[in-house]
Amino acid sequence: MLKSIGTWLVIVGATLFALVHFGFVRMDIGFDDIIFLVIVGGLGVGAVLFAGYRKTAIDAWAASWPTAPYKHLCDPQGIIVDPVKEMVHLRSVFFKKVIERSYPFADIRGWRYNLQKGGHVSSGSVIGGGITGASHNIGSAIGDLINNAQIENRNIQNTGFFIEVRDIEFPEWRIWFPGREKRQKYEMKKWMEIFNQHVNGEKPLSKSN
Repeated sequence: MLKSIGTWLVIVGATLFALVHFGFVRMDIGFDDIIFLVIVGGLGVGAVLFAGYRKTAIDAWAASWPTAPYKHLCDPQGIIVDPVKEMVHLRSVFFKKVIERSYPFADIRGWRYNLQKGGHVSSGSVIGGGITGASHNIGSAIGDLINNAQIENRNIQNTGFFIEVRDIEFPEWRIWFPGREKRQKYEMKKWMEIFNQHVNGEKPLSKSN
């Protein structure tokens, strides 16, 4: 996402600058406008480079275990299972900081997945007319948007593949799986099976929702 936004910023900034510079578009452009275009392009380049750095970082992390057959990378989160060495490697974000740790199978206490959806609100009411009614309705709509954004954020935070480990500092890890609900459920069920077969030796340790 960040890389895509950055790419579009670069394209828009460069296109506008080229159109104005070569005279395809006549504009009364001043120094402030040039600074604005430079800032837009600079932000775009920065976003692209930062996204590339993040991608390089998670790829380098995953490359540390080239023979591990099971890998899921969703920057900045990732999970790798190595049945031969009986290790689970995890990468996630705690308090806005990327943490990477490795655990032997014996330190994996449990795993589960959760899909949390819905809960959105809509006032659906029209009260009064004129300026007073319009103000009330606009205020209700803005309130709904704020509430729904908060609910959606909670849904995202409560959705994922959760792994409980023998670690006092980070006892539970959450790994995000992108996509629509059907795709998310498919991928997380697949990882439930990976853990059931390899980490727990076919004995079901946890049940999914």
